Amino acid sequence: VKLKNSIDKYELTKKDYEDTIKTLEEINRQRNKLEDQVMIKNKHVKDVTSELEGLQKNLYNECNLSNRLQQRLNDLEAEFQTISRRETANAEMSEIQIASLESK
Repeated sequence: VKLKNSIDKYELTKKDYEDTIKTLEEINRQRNKLEDQVMIKNKHVKDVTSELEGLQKNLYNECNLSNRLQQRLNDLEAEFQTISRRETANAEMSEIQIASLESK
């Protein structure tokens, strides 16, 4: 009877041990799976962050280009107005000269 009780106790202990090992293995699998998911997420975050930095740099460059183009446009408009005034003044002088010649 003692031997049977010892064998039964051994079998129960063995089963508990095996169940514990299975549970620990499952916990380890789940932990590894979570670690893999975290690594994938971190890589994705890094990729998105890098892409955002690139987009910000492009936006900054486009903004600078836009500002330079706007300044160039302003300069050209000012130059055009100066030329236009000069041409108007020249035309008026020509009319005065023609009128002066005609009156002689």
